[in-house]
Amino acid sequence: LHRVTRMGERSGFSSQSGHHRPRPGCPRRRSIIDIPEVDTDVDAGDEIASVESVKAVGDVSSPIGGIVKAVNEALSDTPTLINSSPEDQAWIAEIEISDVSVLDNLMDKAAYDAFLLQG
Repeated sequence: LHRVTRMGERSGFSSQSGHHRPRPGCPRRRSIIDIPEVDTDVDAGDEIASVESVKAVGDVSSPIGGIVKAVNEALSDTPTLINSSPEDQAWIAEIEISDVSVLDNLMDKAAYDAFLLQG
């Protein structure tokens, strides 16, 4: 049984980069998002994306293993979606899950929100 899920709605690669063009008067604002290519095989824990801003670089790890079936090209054009629309437009990749039993070990939105409140 295989299912496809989206990575990044909240979260060996060759990458595609998106560059945010700064507004006039703000030359230091820049964001870059590296995303995987379609048909990339990923294991749980693999880096699936990298998000770079002026102040930091952060890796996004895949909580599941499978094959990347689609990527969000909108992030290449508008990487700031990661901050402005993290639960809607900023999905990173759709992954065909290789073992759906791993989903039993993941948090749903309510559990994740409770976890964040624990600090």
